Amino acid sequence: MHLFAIVRYNKRKNGEDFSGKKRRKVKSAAVILCAAAIFCCAAGRNTKGEMEITMLDVGQGDGIVLGFPDGTHCLIDGGSTDVSSVGRSRLERFLKSRGISRLDYVFVSHGDRDHDSGILEMLGRQDRGIELKRVVLPCREVWDEELYELSEAARQAGTLVQEIHPGEQLEAGNGILQCIQPYPEDDLEAGNAASMVLELYYGEFSMLFTGDVEGKGEEYLAERLSGNIYDVLKVAHHGSGNSTGEKFLENVTVHVA
Repeated sequence: MHLFAIVRYNKRKNGEDFSGKKRRKVKSAAVILCAAAIFCCAAGRNTKGEMEITMLDVGQGDGIVLGFPDGTHCLIDGGSTDVSSVGRSRLERFLKSRGISRLDYVFVSHGDRDHDSGILEMLGRQDRGIELKRVVLPCREVWDEELYELSEAARQAGTLVQEIHPGEQLEAGNGILQCIQPYPEDDLEAGNAASMVLELYYGEFSMLFTGDVEGKGEEYLAERLSGNIYDVLKVAHHGSGNSTGEKFLENVTVHVA
């Protein structure tokens, strides 16, 4: 059995429909998590009416699984630079232990191998591993060689490749996962600064996924999300000193009640 951090949330019973809303301030209990910060063991399927967010221990890398109550499953990044065969040994084994045979959406924030090596591996073994229905990449303007390589690997494996732009969103099981950046017109070099940033809303719960965004990309993000409040922040770049700076934290609040 593998170690992972797991968070479950019930949708509020009388929650208003927030489909289409791009911003929302939420006041509820908060937890700040990094992908390797808190670990516990769990087993079994999602409980009906709950959303499940799992941050897997993939070593030096990211691997976050979202399970919506309607059965939609997403992966946000999946790679490692110090765990060999992380796709088979960590990602697939966890998913199979939860009875998950298919990922509906695989979001890749940027082209570093600590975020996509496991996904590349899984694309080549879908006949005996996990089916990947769609790989979702940031706008093509910020693709680097590694994202082009990933796109081609997905195409050859018969997996649909999609781009996501700011304002576009996935709605599943009363939850919304929306892209915040990068914009095609942003003056950003491919790589960490141009990481795909996503925000999740589910009832009164909110979470921000920041990839490895840093530098000018984080400056754009701080301005765009100024005044926003989230329950959970997935800190950028694995907690590196190059990301999640004071200005960003002053503008974007993780609410502690």
